Amino acid sequence: MSISVAAPDGVKVYTVAGGKNLPNWAAKKQQKSLKKDDDYQRRVELLQEFAFPSVCQKIKVTPDEQYLFATGLHAPRVRVYDVSQLSLKFERHFDAEIVDFQVLSQDYSKAVFLGFDRTLDFHARFGTYHKTRIPRAGRALAYTSPRAELYVGGSAPELWRLSLEEGRFMAPLPCQSPAVNALGVSPAHGLLAAAGEEGLLESRWARPRAGSPSSTCAPRALTVKDHHYDAPIQSLRWLPAPPGVARRQGPQIVSSDRHVIRVWDAASGAGTANIEPREAGDINDVCELEERATPTVYDDYRFVTRTELDALGLAHLAGTSLLKPYMHGFFLDNRLYSRAKAIAEPFAYEAYRAKRAPKVNAALAARLESADGDAKADRRAKPAADGDDNVSEPALLQDSRFKALFEDEAFAVDERSEDYKALHPSAPSGARARKLVEEHFDVVEDDEDEEIGRVAGDKAAAARPAARAKPSSAAPRMYEARSETAAAAFRSGRSLEDEKQRPLAERVAAAGGKAGVQPRRRPVGNREVTFELKQGGKKRRAG
Repeated sequence: MSISVAAPDGVKVYTVAGGKNLPNWAAKKQQKSLKKDDDYQRRVELLQEFAFPSVCQKIKVTPDEQYLFATGLHAPRVRVYDVSQLSLKFERHFDAEIVDFQVLSQDYSKAVFLGFDRTLDFHARFGTYHKTRIPRAGRALAYTSPRAELYVGGSAPELWRLSLEEGRFMAPLPCQSPAVNALGVSPAHGLLAAAGEEGLLESRWARPRAGSPSSTCAPRALTVKDHHYDAPIQSLRWLPAPPGVARRQGPQIVSSDRHVIRVWDAASGAGTANIEPREAGDINDVCELEERATPTVYDDYRFVTRTELDALGLAHLAGTSLLKPYMHGFFLDNRLYSRAKAIAEPFAYEAYRAKRAPKVNAALAARLESADGDAKADRRAKPAADGDDNVSEPALLQDSRFKALFEDEAFAVDERSEDYKALHPSAPSGARARKLVEEHFDVVEDDEDEEIGRVAGDKAAAARPAARAKPSSAAPRMYEARSETAAAAFRSGRSLEDEKQRPLAERVAAAGGKAGVQPRRRPVGNREVTFELKQGGKKRRAG
């Protein structure tokens, strides 16, 4: 068994559900195929079935911190987990989507759920206990235990009060806002706060005749915190300091959207660097023993920033299903990234090879790589014989015994030095020698082989010219000079192509300006004429 742990910023984050870490937008077919994966088979679940088929909307912990409520869809359901047993306590389904819920007791025995169909569903240990409806669509719930009253806010300028002690609706509390979006009760003094539309916040005592002082938000924000997701903030809470521990920093705020939960300083907006999980018995020991580091956040996806996205030419895909926003960038499929990278940087592989090439004996390394590539191509083209595993020997460049040959300057060989030429008189002078041979000579083809290659219907004979298209380096090759001039230029080590690119004055100066040279007749009837310029402006022509 194995537990995946990722620490991109130094804070360890454990995957408690186990299995391959896939994003929620991945195809369901791909997620189902992971059942045959070895990583999935060796998984360990720290909390049984701590996942929803589609979406998990809200999570709350009971006051005794022994049970965990989680609501989600599809279909609308609630799951209660026993933290002490690390297991699923029960699961219940609903007829409508759950908008909000409140835990009414210290444990899981009493809870109320606000449905999308304006239904208040009260649950006990055994299941549904009572259902009632509210006049308008509800948006938030709040509960005060001293008075045993439930407050419901919704699309109306009032708060509906339900007395659980008397079992009836009380007089509603009027509000100045046209609608109420969120409710909260202070655990210190029981002050009820209602956040309404148009940026209005109302705070009041939970009594009908008590005043309702209100305050509007300032036109200028004190602190701005960007989640970098372009998604609405779903939850915003103050983070209380642990009991008995003095806070070294200022007040902390916990904000969340559908992507991430952030803890940051209320004054400066700086993110809190150290977040430690609460002690959980033997769970930490299991995590430390079985943890396995994962280099990426998601498999089969690559994280790219906006700058990298512009460089790849994929900025127009922002907002589509091909790019998934994450923190300060996006998640992109690896296959699409590879294609875009090849188009944006077509010479990236050549630059990589040049950078990867050794600094010492680079020409020798290039010849060895070329020979190794030819050998691999021949092995792929030639079918393996019976009993032949066709296993290649390790390349010389990867052999640790010859590693110093391409790293130590003491083993460097200068093929242009006089000592090397004296020891290797027949060795080619490098790229220039090969260039001169290709310029001045043509490969001589065997007439008998050409005749055999033209025979129709003979597959064996037709295969011979194809094999000669790439002659073996060990076989002798015959060359024929293209002309007498080419042969003379090759003997003197000159390139006619380079001379054609030179100006006429430079060519005359290189010839030495000799007069009286007779014209020469070329094999095809052309004639060569030389001339020289005199101070008097007279020209001497031959021909």
